[in-house]
Amino acid sequence: MSVSEDDFGSYRRINHFIARAAFGVRDRDAFWVHDYHLLPLGADVHRLDIEPPTGSFLHTPWPTPDMIERAPNHHELMKSMLEYDLLGFQTNRDLNNFLACLRTYFGLESKDGVVTTEHDQTRLQKFPIGIDAKQFAEYLVAELAPAEQEKISSLLQNFEGAKFAIGVDRLDYTKGIDKRVEAFSPVLAAEPGSISLLQIAPSSRADVDEYQKYKEDVENAINHVNAEHGTDEWRPIHYTNDLFSQAALARLYRAAHVGVVRPLRDGMNLVAKEYVAAQMRKIPALW
Repeated sequence: MSVSEDDFGSYRRINHFIARAAFGVRDRDAFWVHDYHLLPLGADVHRLDIEPPTGSFLHTPWPTPDMIERAPNHHELMKSMLEYDLLGFQTNRDLNNFLACLRTYFGLESKDGVVTTEHDQTRLQKFPIGIDAKQFAEYLVAELAPAEQEKISSLLQNFEGAKFAIGVDRLDYTKGIDKRVEAFSPVLAAEPGSISLLQIAPSSRADVDEYQKYKEDVENAINHVNAEHGTDEWRPIHYTNDLFSQAALARLYRAAHVGVVRPLRDGMNLVAKEYVAAQMRKIPALW
């Protein structure tokens, strides 16, 4: 995806609009901001003399210095991020990549997790994200609405007596769903009919052209694999854009033989943890 100056100008105007909205609730104890959509918001808030401390948590990975330079306006973005009082990352790798960018482009170093600039100080910290594994395991015995129970039963009928893998991802090009589907082709060529894939992919940003194109790419990949390896009675890839409750997903995870989590590059992906939690055999006894 290319980014024009008009795109960046729109991005900045939206952040400034949100900052002005925050001015109306400036009596809060703190402002906790999420993800790359709002990287400049801390700087905009400070320009409005909003005093409560600000923090930002990045859901997505932070790239290395040679990668971030491909992003237009990366200097401006990183400078604005340093106007937050706290910057949170998911992993040490993301945190270290950001520090490497500060060192490369601004000559800044951290001391005890704090970066000092001419304006102020910013604390950098990792905050690994997880799930409540006990709660997710308990979804296995939660009651489903009749319509959803019927939908789950109908899906699972496709795999009776057969092995199947499950993938659960937003329909987003970072998830690599098309590549995942294509990877099933050599498996099925070597062992015909050995395993199926249930791919659940709720639509994401469906009004954006790139996402519409990606949806077509995924569907074309699925149709190709099904045509090449399927039969009149069996198809290897089952695909749905439906949304499912956590309780329904837990049942589908539990029924599957393999959980497939392989994005091209992702951040806060919790599907692997959900899949493992759903495999617990005795719900409260293990806890």
